[in-house]
Amino acid sequence: MIIYFGRPRRGTEQTLRFRLYEEKPYLLIDGREIDPGRAAERIAEFHLPLLHTTLDFAGPRASSEPNAYAYTTQAVKKFLELQGEIIRAR
Repeated sequence: MIIYFGRPRRGTEQTLRFRLYEEKPYLLIDGREIDPGRAAERIAEFHLPLLHTTLDFAGPRASSEPNAYAYTTQAVKKFLELQGEIIRAR
């Protein structure tokens, strides 16, 4: 997951370049455009075919984007809640 606000910058942009170069899957989430609940849904959709893999998260530092930590924490929490619902439904 690559979370950004407006556009990827610095290390976040570099992470995107690495993913492209290594031809690895990634999901871009613009925190200015997508609320944490919808971000969680998109993460779940992205993760479904990759169930046995580790999810990596990248994003801006709090010094450059004060909302990054709270946004990511909310999105991940909601994603984990969705995962619990999926597991209980099985």
